[in-house]
This record gives sequence, C-alpha cells and structure tokens, in this order.
Amino acid sequence: MPFIPPAIQYFQTVHAGQQWTDMVASFLRLEEFPPANGVRSPRLSIISRPEEVTKWMKTRSYLPAHIPFISNVSSYRDGWMKWWTSCQPPWRRGKGWPLPRDNEGTTNWVKIGARGQNGLFLVVVSTTWWAFSIRSEEEWVEFDKAVDDIRWVIDQVMESHKALQASEPPAPLAQPAPSQNPQKSKPEVTWMARATGKRQPKPSRKLLESRSS
Repeated sequence: MPFIPPAIQYFQTVHAGQQWTDMVASFLRLEEFPPANGVRSPRLSIISRPEEVTKWMKTRSYLPAHIPFISNVSSYRDGWMKWWTSCQPPWRRGKGWPLPRDNEGTTNWVKIGARGQNGLFLVVVSTTWWAFSIRSEEEWVEFDKAVDDIRWVIDQVMESHKALQASEPPAPLAQPAPSQNPQKSKPEVTWMARATGKRQPKPSRKLLESRSS
C-alpha cells in the first residue's frame, strides 16, 4: 500500500510514548493482514469527525505547513472521542468514556476495522496532532486512554480476521492443464497378456508352420 511508507516516516518523528508506539505497530500489522474472503471493506464513520481530519485529507501531506495545529486540546479531544465512539459497534456507544469492553453479544469486528488510507489509518494519524498539542500530565492521561482503546479495537479486528480465516475451507487443488498433444492410447499387446500370472512367450514361426501343414 503506497500510503504506508511515507506514513511510517512521519510516525517516526512523533514521540508520544511506548503505548502509542505499540498501537501504531499493531495497526501496521493489521494493514499487512490478508483481507477476509467475501467481506467487503467497511467504511469508517464520518459522524462527528474533527474538521482537522477532513482538512488534512485534501492534501495528505506531512509537511509542517499542512499538519493541523490544535489550539484547543480539550475541544479536539472531545470531538475526537465522539468520532471514535461513532466508529464502534452499537453496544459500545452511549455509555460514556472510557468505552465498555464487556460484549454482551457477538461482534463481527472485521466489519468495524476499516482498512486502507480512509480507514483506521485516519484515526491513528489524527492522534499525532493530539500528541503534538499536549501540555500537561492530565492531558497525557486522557490521550493514553484513547490510544489504549484504539489498540484494543485493533486487537479485536485481528482476532476476528484470524478466526474467519481459520473457518474458511481450504482452497481446491488446481487441476493439471490438459496436454496440447495428448498421447494416443497404445493398442493392447495380446501376446503379453498374463492369463496365468506370467508373461506368455510368443509362438515361434516353425511351430506355426508345422501346425498349418
């Protein structure tokens, strides 16, 4: 995926703690995971998406002039949390922050984990702008909670992909292509028939002549 190499170079300039680094590593592993057969790639929710994300998507540039500047960290955090919550399955919504993790039913996380440059990647890259703007320990605590939840969701998506892949029937073996010059079947050689289990000798010419005389 062409958007990954420049993103990695940009991520290497971000110093947001080991927890954030581990989350990015999980995201990169998810992007490398083979897609599930028969499952359409889901779309990431745009409900309550911060305007900084929408603006950055127009250029997708990592030059300093195009990196969103967050002047009000609290406002950005609140908007980001609303957006992230809208990306979740219904049972995680409307229950406050941090989001619940006790699932009462079955969730197909494959349909939650949108991949590609318009998927969870936007969530990950949007945390970098948040990190650049943090100025207090309390703000780092809120940031780490969000990063931990992203990591948890990515892990659920990965496990769902693995389970789906394990349940798929093995691909049928490819049949060999027919030969363009098929060999003609050889006529049966009757004199080599093994009626008694041993090769029978061919009668000699003299024996045949004596029988005909």
